[in-house]
Amino acid sequence: MKWVGGAVAIVLAGLVAFQNCQPAPHPDDLLNSGQKSTESESKIELQGQKISGVNFLFTESEKVSRNSGTYDVLVNKSMKVSLPSGEIILGTDLDSKTSRFCLTETLTTELINILKMAQICKKPAPPAGTLCTMAIQLPYAEIVTEKETFALGGASDGCGSNSSDLCDEQSTILQGFIASVKANYKSFECAQ
Repeated sequence: MKWVGGAVAIVLAGLVAFQNCQPAPHPDDLLNSGQKSTESESKIELQGQKISGVNFLFTESEKVSRNSGTYDVLVNKSMKVSLPSGEIILGTDLDSKTSRFCLTETLTTELINILKMAQICKKPAPPAGTLCTMAIQLPYAEIVTEKETFALGGASDGCGSNSSDLCDEQSTILQGFIASVKANYKSFECAQ
């Protein structure tokens, strides 16, 4: 009789342990629940949206002195550009200090024009059954509107799921603008 009770306990434990082995559905599958995405659903116009700022996210090498030594370290930085003023607040993950810089009027206008002409394209979900690595890709920029924040170039896995970026050549244009600002931001003094 003890054998039967033990066998029943093992079978029940096995059923409970393996009842959730089915792969979880992709979040997009839950949201769309049978709807086919269309081209218009995957593009977002920025022209009609009120853009309050753009955050540029990047890594930069810095010399750090600690424990009687000097080290070259890669530091994550966030450059928050307020629009339409062009004021830049630069922060790092190294400490809580921030620095203030200002884009020139010409650069501020250029950035606003890049964003006004742009559309955000959302990458479609990978086909069902696709195996993806868990490597998260961080965005290179975030566009902040009054309703929502759009992360550009980031992805939730190695297949690029849940990623969005500016459509067509607009992504390249914005990344070129960001590279120029990153190279020269220390010279962008604010008028008093």
